[in-house]
Amino acid sequence: IQTRQLAQQMRREVQELVDVLLSTPNMEQRTVGIGRLDPEIARDFSNVGPMVRASGPARDTRADHPFVGYGLLPMEVHSEQGCDVISRLKVRINEVYTALNMIDYGLDNLPGGPLMVEGFTYIPHRFALGFAEAPRGDDIHW
Repeated sequence: IQTRQLAQQMRREVQELVDVLLSTPNMEQRTVGIGRLDPEIARDFSNVGPMVRASGPARDTRADHPFVGYGLLPMEVHSEQGCDVISRLKVRINEVYTALNMIDYGLDNLPGGPLMVEGFTYIPHRFALGFAEAPRGDDIHW
């Protein structure tokens, strides 16, 4: 299966799942106002990811520290103000669609030519810095 077809299929399946999830009869009682994460606590504990983005700040490690091609992709950072489970769910749903949009954009703008840059040589035992989001703060690798 081709990448674009897979992304389109995923978009349809995600929408079906979201529709089922959000139409669940007791969804509101189980998510609205539940599991509140106060914005000040999120800030003080350096939370990242959907946890903090559902409590106000639009902070995303991929956007704050873009590497390789991330800086070339149009990336919307989603946030909500509700500070609760439904807000985190909305952030995650929107992030799935943003990821699929990024795949489409990447495919539409992928330059021609070889994948490996000519003249590239792997040199072992060098330094690198990487960032990833983790529930308790940025996960930084040196």
